[in-house]
Amino acid sequence: MPAVQHVLVIGAGPVGLTVAALLADGGVAVDVVEKREAITAVGAGLLLQNNALRVIKKAGLFSRVTEAGHVLNTFTIRRADAEGSVVMREPFPRAATDAAVPGAAAISRPRFARFLQERVDEAGVKLRLGCTFRSLHQQGDSVRVELTDGSHGDYDLVIGADGVGSAVRDAAGITGERITINAIIWRFLGPPVDGVDDLDQIHGSGVGGLLPIGKDVLYGFVGDSATALPNWASLSADAAVDRVLGIMDGFHGPWDEVRRTFDRGSLRPMLQDAYLADAPWNRGRIVVIGDAAHNSPPTFAQGAAQGLEDALVLAELLMRRSCVDERLWAEFHARRVDRARTVLRASVARAKAPAGRGPEGFMDDEAVAHIIATGP
Repeated sequence: MPAVQHVLVIGAGPVGLTVAALLADGGVAVDVVEKREAITAVGAGLLLQNNALRVIKKAGLFSRVTEAGHVLNTFTIRRADAEGSVVMREPFPRAATDAAVPGAAAISRPRFARFLQERVDEAGVKLRLGCTFRSLHQQGDSVRVELTDGSHGDYDLVIGADGVGSAVRDAAGITGERITINAIIWRFLGPPVDGVDDLDQIHGSGVGGLLPIGKDVLYGFVGDSATALPNWASLSADAAVDRVLGIMDGFHGPWDEVRRTFDRGSLRPMLQDAYLADAPWNRGRIVVIGDAAHNSPPTFAQGAAQGLEDALVLAELLMRRSCVDERLWAEFHARRVDRARTVLRASVARAKAPAGRGPEGFMDDEAVAHIIATGP
């Protein structure tokens, strides 16, 4: 019998919905509450590397993601010179234990969100939108939860998967470290570009990347500095386009076409800051996972992957153990904290590095590459 019978997940992002589906597949009654009125996705494209895809496979979403998205096996690095010269093309790290899972896949974030919602519906998860918690009170082996719709319930476990600004984390009294990077990523969509069929990054006076996220959509990003652009959040749409075109001006090769064809209306900025919760990530029977516990900048494209690993490890332990005790939490933290911390620290160091230090491998950090190619 699983260690839990009735679980509440707070937050219906990728991590919350994945842990909900995994638990429901194991016979656990799962409720999910989400304060938004609809399942939407922040951002445009999502790069899911091998470790993320292995979780997705166990969650029953692998074929949907790989068929609707774009399978990637290599990443290309270009120099920001007049030709956009290719200086490196290497494979994504892969696990030797499952040759059927590719190095990576990319997909539209809204499409991935839709697949996850379909998956929890299939698993019998009860999803309530426009609703979140008002209070959490631990009572012995359960948590009494009062919800904003006036209802309440008793749960064996409450999982906070409510993002970097986690209200669950604050309510449980879990503290952590906020890391300011002062870097911005401008993201955009556009039509496909000839010659770009994997992750194609360029390094020089700035950093940019392109990757297909479906049969007819290209996702792109360029790096910028929040210090050099302190008013980035209030830029007009035209000023934002001019800013990004100025950064792209030194990028060539496929970027010559991207400058002409990308969708100006899709351009959005994202601030690259980071957060790492102090271990342990639980207080009794309340636990936080995903961005609520560790929010990494996207420099190694491991933010979602590490959250999905949290979901898988937690679900596996709850299915395998007969009770929620200190041994369960000790194993959960032993399997998750060091991996997430290693990725976060490496991602922060890369994000803070000078943009013009020259071309390098997308996955040149051996510790991060090892994490991707091994199980949590």
